This record gives sequence, structure tokens and C-alpha cells, in this order.
Amino acid sequence: LVCEDVDECRQGFCQGGQCTNTPGSFTCHCPVGFDVSSDGRLCIDHDECSQTGMCYNGLCINMDGSFKCRCNNGFILSPTGHSCIDVDECYENPRICLNGRCENTPGSYRCVCQPGFIVSADGAFCVDTNECSISGMCASGKCLNMDGSYRCVCDSGFKLTPDHRSCIDIDECQSSPCQNGRCINTQGNFRCECLPGFTLGPDGRSCVDSRRDLCYARYK
Repeated sequence: LVCEDVDECRQGFCQGGQCTNTPGSFTCHCPVGFDVSSDGRLCIDHDECSQTGMCYNGLCINMDGSFKCRCNNGFILSPTGHSCIDVDECYENPRICLNGRCENTPGSYRCVCQPGFIVSADGAFCVDTNECSISGMCASGKCLNMDGSYRCVCDSGFKLTPDHRSCIDIDECQSSPCQNGRCINTQGNFRCECLPGFTLGPDGRSCVDSRRDLCYARYK
């Protein structure tokens, strides 16, 4: 009796791949993205998404003989196509975070604004803070908002506080404006109370000797 080799390749083994007959057996070479089935009859899809780390920072979608990565927002496909890498928005768009500093974060970025600015509603840039909308700003004066700052213009008789946030009364009495009288400071102004025998002059700052007029009247 003579035993002859069975050509498994002619019996339909290794479907989807390249079958090579060998004495008493065969070998199956599957295309990239496929594996030989356990019985050796078929080339079946290899699920790349089952491998740890595939499409990191994204979603792995298995396809027949291949796969694709769908990256999360703020990420792009790496050169290998196996994972997703962070997009540096600060580098990609130098005009981002105007009036502030851009700091890249994984999948996003944040704006660190200059003094006098706050982050916009969409987080893309820094907008002016209207300090004049804050209650109590520039009391006893007028608040003028400026880009990134503000300025207080005080009413007459008032001056800026050291922090430049409000206006306080000027004590005119410190300069002793009332001659022959007593100075009384008031909010934004002052008044003179004359000593007995004196009356307030037209300038409102000096007291005139009224007794002099009385002597003249008697002399006449």
C-alpha cells in the first residue's frame, strides 16, 4: 500500500488566506489584520480593539481586517494611527487667550487673564472687567471704566483714597482757611463761624471786624 499526501488546500482550507500544502499537513498565511481560526480552515478578523492601550484618549472601532480611532475632543490621531495625542491649542492659535496667558491642558486649555480682565463665557479669551459695575466703586465721585482698569474722578471737595477705589472728604480746615473765626468741616466743603464782633466776608473764608463799623457810626 502507498499512502499519498492529502492536499488540504484543495479541500477549501485557509479560506481568505494563502494556503500552502506540506507533506501530511498545510500552512495558512492570512492577510494583515486576520488570524487563522482554531481549526485552520478560515482567516478570521483580528480584533485590534481588544488590545490594551489601543486608541488611548479616543474610541477604538474594529473593522474587517483593520480598525480606526475616533479621537476625543482636543486630541488628534498620532502618526502611528494607534492612539490619540493632545492638541496644543496654545501653539496652534497664538491669538488665543488675548489679554492673558494660555496654558495647555490634556484635551483642552485654559486662559490666565491679566489684572482687570476675566475669562470670556466660552473660555477662549479674556474680556475687560467693568469695575464701575461693582457697588461702592468711586463713592463721592464718578467711575470711568477703561480697558483692563478704571479711574475715579472725585467730586469737588473730595480726594482719592490710597487704594484709588473711592473718594473721601478733603478736610479744608487743616489749612486754617477761616481768619478770625472757627472752621467747621463738612462733606465736600467747609464753613466759617466767626468770633463775636466779626461777620463773614464776601469770600466766605474770612471774618470782618463788624465793631469797626459800629465805632464809625457812633463817631459820626
